[in-house]
Amino acid sequence: MGIDYEVLLRPAAGMMPDSRARMEREVIRSPIGNLCLIFCGNCGTPAARVPADERTRHAFVLCPLCAEQWGMIAHELVEPSLEFSKAVIRAQLETHKRVLSREEVARLMDDVNDPIARLIRQGG
Repeated sequence: MGIDYEVLLRPAAGMMPDSRARMEREVIRSPIGNLCLIFCGNCGTPAARVPADERTRHAFVLCPLCAEQWGMIAHELVEPSLEFSKAVIRAQLETHKRVLSREEVARLMDDVNDPIARLIRQGG
């Protein structure tokens, strides 16, 4: 008895609503195939594009404004590199009241006790 992949790929009950339009709109062609527009699950603004074929069985997205207003969704995909960059920028703004240049950050890395240098070494 083999694995029924069709069942595995079907969205689970209670999952977030699908952000795709019922009928594909504004489809664009790309090197990876046709891409269809998906919309914010809260306010309905256009938010991203996903493959318009059988690879995309379900898509849910929040626009940046709704994500900021309502907070993170449990079990969502978070890009660690993006979150790390945000943390470094927040530390720079708190410490220096501005975003530092690459040269300034390189000089900070020489200081073992600098909080920004420590953060960068941890996230490294």
